[in-house]
Amino acid sequence: MNIIATINKNTAFFYWLQTVSKWDTSYAFEHPLFTYYHQVIQPADNLILSQVRTIIQSDLNPYDILRKLYGGEFDDEKSRLIAHISTPLIDRFDSIWQDCYESLVMWRNAINDFSYDDLYLQLQKIAVFLGLDRQAVQDSTVFLLPPRPEASGPAGHKISSSNFILLRPPYSFNDQKKEAVRIVILHEYAHGLIQQSKLFQEAGRLSYETLILPKKLVSPSGYTWRSVYNELLAYCIASRTIGGYLSPQLTGRPYPAVDELRPSFERLLAKRKPTSNQIINWASLHMLPKLTDYIEEGKTIDAVIFEPAVLLINELFES
Repeated sequence: MNIIATINKNTAFFYWLQTVSKWDTSYAFEHPLFTYYHQVIQPADNLILSQVRTIIQSDLNPYDILRKLYGGEFDDEKSRLIAHISTPLIDRFDSIWQDCYESLVMWRNAINDFSYDDLYLQLQKIAVFLGLDRQAVQDSTVFLLPPRPEASGPAGHKISSSNFILLRPPYSFNDQKKEAVRIVILHEYAHGLIQQSKLFQEAGRLSYETLILPKKLVSPSGYTWRSVYNELLAYCIASRTIGGYLSPQLTGRPYPAVDELRPSFERLLAKRKPTSNQIINWASLHMLPKLTDYIEEGKTIDAVIFEPAVLLINELFES
């Protein structure tokens, strides 16, 4: 299995474009990134950005439009229209691109030196757990995107039905950040497997109908319950914060335990209200013992997997 990083200016441009168009109001929108990307925009550009935003928001599946734009598949009217009307903004993007290009080259070379031999068997076990064939563990491409200079950590995205991962690596480079990048890549790779799993959808639906729907519980801010279930499982597999099932291979450290990380989470609670993302990440750790047992025993996912995490999320948001 290979995961190959590549630098594609067109992909990076359309990622920049959708960010500055500000079409997305979910947890995926990052205001600091928007501010950095938006600095090159001039008042005359706002009409184009408004048009782009309207086109994306008007679609029933906006991420499918983005998937086509990132992958260079201009095979429908909306993707072609966005590509056409946004042409005048390419010059605006150039200064962002030139600023980060050397950093992206450095990260491309580092990522392509990563080996995944120690992960292949574990990923196949995860595929079986999700009800997939072992052959679902396939090669993937990572498109590198411009990071903002102040960002200390990497961020990734995996769009359903895509054969690529989007990655904003850190602006700076060291061994600690290399480990963080590898974890984020595997977190997004896990999303790709999860997106293929009908058993995951069935387990999530049953959990939702049992634990959430009867109480009419509201999802964490910025998230739908569908995205909560996706993130719970992906974090449980690979997370920069809680390690996850792949922690021994990704960090050389054993599986983390709830009691081990509880003091740090309680310190966070004492300082301020945790973000939705932090709560989901912490809750996912409570799934890890049962998930590990299931995977190692060759069992497939069911609704029971999610119960400790969903109950904890509800408790934390009600407190």
